[in-house]
Amino acid sequence: MESEDFTFSTLIEPLNRQFLHEVKLKELELMIDIAPELNLRLLQGDPKCLGQILSNMIGNAIKFTSTGSVWVRATQEAERMTDVLVRFEVQDTGIGISSEDQKRVFDAFVQKDSGMNRSYGGTGLGLAICKHLVSLMGGEIGVYSSPVVGSTFWFTVPLLKAGPVDRSALAGSA
Repeated sequence: MESEDFTFSTLIEPLNRQFLHEVKLKELELMIDIAPELNLRLLQGDPKCLGQILSNMIGNAIKFTSTGSVWVRATQEAERMTDVLVRFEVQDTGIGISSEDQKRVFDAFVQKDSGMNRSYGGTGLGLAICKHLVSLMGGEIGVYSSPVVGSTFWFTVPLLKAGPVDRSALAGSA
């Protein structure tokens, strides 16, 4: 794992650009909500790895959503002496996942059913890789979902504090 300083804007902006065309084609809304206390804070971790996890989750959410929206959220769950526990969520209004399938969704080569690969594409490796990467970062990953209603994939990771929140920039953006 790499360790470098980053801000959430440098993490999220490339993802926003990456999915802009696909979201427009499907006439979906991509909503991004970063908690103010995280938005301008300088943190240390592996932004490429975080970006890969979020890219996979956002891509899946868009792929399995035909109408509605995809939300990307980042919130601070805890602040400790040297790090911040951050929770990321990607929520969609897509096809959802049964409780039985949720138990296996992070296993390699598992998809909701065998027809998923034909209908939606993919190998079934993405979420297994996400689980592995989150584990390497000392975090947890999970899903809440209801068929037809949609899914919320989430993960938490500790990120080292690299600097203080820029309060003046927060006040200026309000």
